Amino acid sequence: MAMTDAMDDVDYGSVDFNQWEYSERNFDSYDASLRRHPSYMTEGHYVYHLYRDDDGKLAFVKDSNGEALCSPRPLHQLCLYLVVTEPDRLEFLKLHTLPCDLYPCLMAEAIFQRQLKTVSFLVATWPFHLLHVQSVIPKEELLGDDFLTVPLEDGECMSLLDGIVLGLLNRKPHCKLTCVNLTGFRHDRRLCKEVLRFPIVWMKPSDRQSGYLHSTLRKTLEISKEKVQRYLNRISCIYSNLDLLVRHGHTFGPVTIVLDLKLTVDDVPIGLALQGHSPFRFVCQKAWLEVLQDVCLPVSLLSRVLEPRYLTHIEVEDSQVCSDPARWKDLLKGLSRLQELSCLSLPNSVHVTLLPTAPARIGRLLGSFRNLKKLSLSSCNLRDSLESLLEPLRGPLVYLNLRDCRLSDGDLRALLMWQGLTTLRELNLSRNSLGVLSPLITCLLARMEHITCFSVSYCSLPLEAVRDIVRHCMDCSSLKVLCVQGFIPPPLHELRGILEDCANIPTLQKCLLLPEAYAFPGTHISQRADNHGRTILQCAHYLYQLGRSDIEIE
Repeated sequence: MAMTDAMDDVDYGSVDFNQWEYSERNFDSYDASLRRHPSYMTEGHYVYHLYRDDDGKLAFVKDSNGEALCSPRPLHQLCLYLVVTEPDRLEFLKLHTLPCDLYPCLMAEAIFQRQLKTVSFLVATWPFHLLHVQSVIPKEELLGDDFLTVPLEDGECMSLLDGIVLGLLNRKPHCKLTCVNLTGFRHDRRLCKEVLRFPIVWMKPSDRQSGYLHSTLRKTLEISKEKVQRYLNRISCIYSNLDLLVRHGHTFGPVTIVLDLKLTVDDVPIGLALQGHSPFRFVCQKAWLEVLQDVCLPVSLLSRVLEPRYLTHIEVEDSQVCSDPARWKDLLKGLSRLQELSCLSLPNSVHVTLLPTAPARIGRLLGSFRNLKKLSLSSCNLRDSLESLLEPLRGPLVYLNLRDCRLSDGDLRALLMWQGLTTLRELNLSRNSLGVLSPLITCLLARMEHITCFSVSYCSLPLEAVRDIVRHCMDCSSLKVLCVQGFIPPPLHELRGILEDCANIPTLQKCLLLPEAYAFPGTHISQRADNHGRTILQCAHYLYQLGRSDIEIE
């Protein structure tokens, strides 16, 4: 399977896939933050000295008695600590007369000390036009998936995001803030939902009437009045305490909120529809859309609530769109308005069994996108239709995901003859039944001179075909990731032969060769997992003997 998602930004030339989980795309993961942790740890007024052992793990520097070595925090950091831990002092400081470069330092210390009142005050008086939240998070922070939205222990059930929104809603006259960048927190499932509640929280409680809001929302969304009332009931319950601290209806702005938009819960489209009635404007580069049961934002109206020129990555998943002519027409109309798209993902959405002309019509649409670089059609049924889809594409694609697309012999031949094949850096053909088509796969490799990630996992390929494919990969001068998993683990002697061939691919960093643990022999799952882990260790040891310990096996 592909090592990257279509919505990820990847520099195929410089990326190290063995460090992929620690890259900036995973900024808010615990492992990545642990990896970039500095060689010190602050505790109270002291700084403990750390080092990394041979395995890269952090450990304390200790004296001859085994005690961890520490030093007092530098004087300027102690001063920052005293300022942020006494929020009342800030009220007496003329912050707008202080040097502006103090603000990021104060904000970082306030976040580190979990001082929400200070965070709110600093946001309310921010002297810059931009607040990039990721840039003011201290390097010492060990982030989790919900870093911004989890309630703090001493924060009266409030989160860091609540502190930021209080500062926005209670901003001072001299505040220059016009843009808040909240990108980079891709693992926080609640972030998008809570940010898109900013407009309704800004409104006066007396204006939150279901009738008024329903008439407003109906201009953009398909939503019932009962759903609006349930939404308002939920908001009044969740923000009952926060409402007491907010200057509702306070006129300012507009303030642009930049984030990756996930329209997977109803709060998000509702917030987008209400932004015109608040000081907030939402801008995104990446958007994920799913079918919601009670709230429908037609794709054709997406350009009404989001600025199309900034939207470059979009994923739309709708398994029944081909069976509904109105929804299909709306999808094509909406996508045609997003002319700046560089990435389009339509998982489980285009099915020739429901609409035989769907691939051809999608192909004609894609031909109009001058900046398109990535296309993902995973889990779509494209059998015997790939030629009509690919033929109109003229731009140089670097990413093509055809995972589980029921590809046929004719489809693979169409792919082989497609003129855009030579520019691909990543091609995913996994979970297609290609057992007798291995000669065509090797022909594909011969034409893809820039291929970096290639996957034919779970394609029912015989071991002889797998060996042949791996040998042809030796001629791929840029190949970093190769996926050739089968449904069952290969015999050990075959495994060794494949590893020997992999060792002769000079640029290879990662090879997905073994199936999941459940496919290994054993009477129960723990025994199968043990066998899986043991096989990986054997493979790693053999690669070490071959002088290729740099290749990671999965």
